[in-house]
Amino acid sequence: MIDLKSLFKKLVSLIRSRLDLLVAGKTAGLILVSIVYSSAQNFAPIGAEWHFEKRFAFRGDVDYVKIICNDTILINGKLCQRLEKINNIICNNRPDVEYVFSNGDSVFLYDWRLKDFGLMYVFNADLNESWTIKFMGANQILDSINVYVDSISTMNINGHALRALHVTYSQNVNNYEYTSQSTILEKIGDLIYMFNWNANGELICDGDYPTGINCYSDSQIGFFNWNPMQDCDHVTVSSKESMISPVKMMFREEDDQLVVHSQEENFMHLHITNSQGQFLYKSSGFSRQHQVDISHFVSGMYFVQVHDNNKVILSKSFVKR
Repeated sequence: MIDLKSLFKKLVSLIRSRLDLLVAGKTAGLILVSIVYSSAQNFAPIGAEWHFEKRFAFRGDVDYVKIICNDTILINGKLCQRLEKINNIICNNRPDVEYVFSNGDSVFLYDWRLKDFGLMYVFNADLNESWTIKFMGANQILDSINVYVDSISTMNINGHALRALHVTYSQNVNNYEYTSQSTILEKIGDLIYMFNWNANGELICDGDYPTGINCYSDSQIGFFNWNPMQDCDHVTVSSKESMISPVKMMFREEDDQLVVHSQEENFMHLHITNSQGQFLYKSSGFSRQHQVDISHFVSGMYFVQVHDNNKVILSKSFVKR
């Protein structure tokens, strides 16, 4: 006997998959089949959720991006995870739905402009190794970013010892090398943003940008909040008077000093947490300027918050190499 309920569910999933790719600009050449999830995945199991914080140029607003893995489909013979973004980052210039598949310790991303898969993460990369992310950049020109492994450590997330790659992203634009640092965590991905590169190439976008992961959850690792002091979907809307923060932060890599300076004479507190959400430093209070020696911190990503009267007035992250 035909299971009509199951058949209908597969048909709905197939239609949704085709609509996703039509919106992204891919209209032909793919074999799309909805498949019921049946085995554990190294990256992005069904039901996995990521919350990333995002901010805005020239505004003090704080918002979030939610990414959820809610289906699996077959694309060109590859069993892929469907990743849907809620409140997508516009300046990242990527679609609202992405498709990835895992092969061992590597994750491959489908690029609808290139109509092909390319390397996204290599979780088992060794020190000083690198890989290349290719994408269609500005003016429909093939572009790429190299990812270099600077150091390797282990992070404990809910009792799971996960491999952490502390990396540098490097992109050449008009013979100038643009670099940025981040941490890529096994099974979870980049801790600043899952798709942590700007596919606009030479274009400048004065809009929204990612500032770090808030929360992650799946059925294997469980739920983890990198900043237990606020919710995963934390949102703040600034007034015109507070669009420019009076507090500035600078990380001096040459002498491992974190410097926070305020333009106002307020009594503030500084908190530093690591990528596992552990508090590593809490100041006793300061007014104009505060300096922290972090030379004893291990390589990795850290999150800084400055509080004034129990209100967060600065939230930033930095990477110590």
